[in-house]
Amino acid sequence: MNIIKNNKEKLISFLKFLNDKPGFKRVFYWIHEIRKNEFTSNRFIAVRTPEDYWIGVRNFHLHPAWKRMASGDYEPMSVKIVKSFLPHTDTFIDAGAHIGYFTCLVGTQSKNNILSFEPNPKNFEYLNDNIRYNNISTVNAFNIGLAERKQDNILLFGEGSMSSIISQTFAGDPKSSARVSVDILDNYLKYIDKSGSVFLKIDVEGAEFRLLQGSQKLFNEYDVSVVMAEVVKHWSGGDNPNFDKTIKFFTDRGYHVYVIPDFVSSLKKFTGADERVSGNFLFIKPKIISLINQLSLIQ
Repeated sequence: MNIIKNNKEKLISFLKFLNDKPGFKRVFYWIHEIRKNEFTSNRFIAVRTPEDYWIGVRNFHLHPAWKRMASGDYEPMSVKIVKSFLPHTDTFIDAGAHIGYFTCLVGTQSKNNILSFEPNPKNFEYLNDNIRYNNISTVNAFNIGLAERKQDNILLFGEGSMSSIISQTFAGDPKSSARVSVDILDNYLKYIDKSGSVFLKIDVEGAEFRLLQGSQKLFNEYDVSVVMAEVVKHWSGGDNPNFDKTIKFFTDRGYHVYVIPDFVSSLKKFTGADERVSGNFLFIKPKIISLINQLSLIQ
């Protein structure tokens, strides 16, 4: 009996050792990919990210983004920015939380109060799964979209879970749709400590300016120090008519504007001259501009 017990303890110890190795996690991920058809479609599958928290989904074959999240390949510069500013903020607002990649990053690596908004019913289900799986207690999650007024909207779904949008921005016909609730962000200020600093992350697939219109009180009365937002200038379905208005919303309030590149590890000052510039932006208040130099984030 002692031999069996000793061998079992050695095996458990060895597996714990392997579990801390990034290479083993990658191998486990690819084994999972090979065997995924053996799992039922409703089984929750989670893997540990390189940032040391778990991220999972159920219908994983419909979640191409999850594969990138699981392998540590998902928006690395945005992850670096969020981690860099966490010690300097008190509330993190995740507008367009998807399945909780940034919510769980913040929830496992800081004491920030977190507000997560996700209108897609399935993504919201997985968001809550991931919050529970990581034992995070600092999140208030809401199954709503954010815009300029409180109403119901039709949410359109493209291919996969990434392209669920309120206003169609992609070319072609949507794969499906669902009726969802939409509200203004200003209606949720009771969850935010007015004396603290706010980090606002926006990924709402074309509804950025509509969200900002419903956030006037937040920006006027609270300390929104950092905003990280996806603002696309040219969609596959046409030009974004609110691109310039979105940038102006921040410059009128004195924010410094930086482009977050996809494949380099430093920010680039936005001048507005480059027509090709589009994607993720960082808007920073002047009082903390010195911080990005200290954090080696600027080019």
